[in-house]
Amino acid sequence: HTNAHTLSSLAEEAMERVRGQALVNLVREEIASLRHEFQLSRLGSDLPGTTGTASTVRQLHEALVECLAPAKLRGALIEGLLDCTDTGQALEVVHDRLTASLVAPASPCLISGIHALCGPSGVGKTLMANRILVAAASELPIRHMALISYADHKPGAWSQMQILAAQTGVEVYRARDLQALALLLEELGQRQLIVIDTAGSDPLRQAQELAKLEPRIALHSVMPTGASSDQLRRLHSETGILWQSLMLSKADDQPNPWPLLGFLAAHPLPISAIASSDRPQDSLVSHSLNELVRWAVDKLQNTLEQTADSGLQLPAMLPRAATSTKVRSAQQPARRAVKPRKLSAQTVASITCLQ
Repeated sequence: HTNAHTLSSLAEEAMERVRGQALVNLVREEIASLRHEFQLSRLGSDLPGTTGTASTVRQLHEALVECLAPAKLRGALIEGLLDCTDTGQALEVVHDRLTASLVAPASPCLISGIHALCGPSGVGKTLMANRILVAAASELPIRHMALISYADHKPGAWSQMQILAAQTGVEVYRARDLQALALLLEELGQRQLIVIDTAGSDPLRQAQELAKLEPRIALHSVMPTGASSDQLRRLHSETGILWQSLMLSKADDQPNPWPLLGFLAAHPLPISAIASSDRPQDSLVSHSLNELVRWAVDKLQNTLEQTADSGLQLPAMLPRAATSTKVRSAQQPARRAVKPRKLSAQTVASITCLQ
């Protein structure tokens, strides 16, 4: 009994230390954020109508707040804007600093091996799995590929997968539980490419089960491009799961990638695929990091333009609600003073090398 009590006490102390360290890290992040806020407050403390560096930095910071950019990422960007005297120059600095900070590991190859797609319900895992197989079909015979539906008991899910598989000619299988999946993987062991589409009810638990079942399974997290910081933290809260890459869906509806960029800056992950629409026949987008940076700068620039058109001053600490009616002021829109970089979006049928 004494040994058990001692072990229990040690375990509680270890948990307290972990919680204490997490609290300390949170306090440090908040203090760093407050320092940047204080610096911006000093820069923007002049009379209304201030121009120059203070006005430019304050406008960019307020726009970043409205774009839901995480505090740590905002602070890193603001440090590079203190020498900017106009919005166009500031946007170029933001583009360059984002490009430099988002250095992800090499993306895994998606035309061979066993790949499991995990993520919340409704993010487009089934469509993503289908597109991976369509892209791989340009380099592999159809008979060397297979698609598996794992533990997805939602009504209509199996029918949807069968319809999509019929369009590509890839054989599709259904595994209702972990034991059935193990038998299927053994039977399909000679296939060069196997894609597993999982249910979204408990993605973390399913990822852990798949990792224990077969070490060769590459785990990929599927998230919408406009995912919130909380969604990203929840999916990646389990440190024992080794994600091979991040796959992004729903990139066609003017996404706000700022929360995602903040997450990637703190937790570098390769982006192996971006689905730019919900149409199964559309291919995947290449140059994924460049796409994210371009969308982020466009979102920031649009926010600045909306603020200039409305003639409103945003609060420095709180995001502004979208304005339904725009009143044009005498100030010219920011777009006329900005020379955005020309980045061309590309679509490719093959996804062998997306980075």
